[in-house]
Amino acid sequence: MDTALRDSAGLAYALPVESVLVQQKVSPAFGLTEQEAVLRLKLYGPNTLLTHPERSAVSILADQIKSPVVWLLATAAVVPAVFSEWTQATAILLVLAVNTLIGFFTELRAVRSMEALRKLGSRSSRVRRQGKLKTIPAE
Repeated sequence: MDTALRDSAGLAYALPVESVLVQQKVSPAFGLTEQEAVLRLKLYGPNTLLTHPERSAVSILADQIKSPVVWLLATAAVVPAVFSEWTQATAILLVLAVNTLIGFFTELRAVRSMEALRKLGSRSSRVRRQGKLKTIPAE
């Protein structure tokens, strides 16, 4: 986002509409020219979410296993096992398994939700170009 839109309170959405229009050099009655809109699209890029390749369940599980919490719990399970405290080692391993499964299913649902949102389809936006209202793809 353009740093001119930042103020002490935050980002452009926190500023009065008039301030944003002045900073962006836009007339509410005229809007942008087609040339200016094309220039800004080239300068700032499209209005789209970043896309990432779809993640498999295996890669999500692998990320859960790489977690420092998992390694800490695994280490904590080894210590009682070395001293033949099988009840404590088993309890820690159960906590480890539950923690990993909860993290896995939570992340899997979140990833699938984001992928579904991305696939919902395109949105449109009403804009003013050279004094006339147009409907264009929101991107």
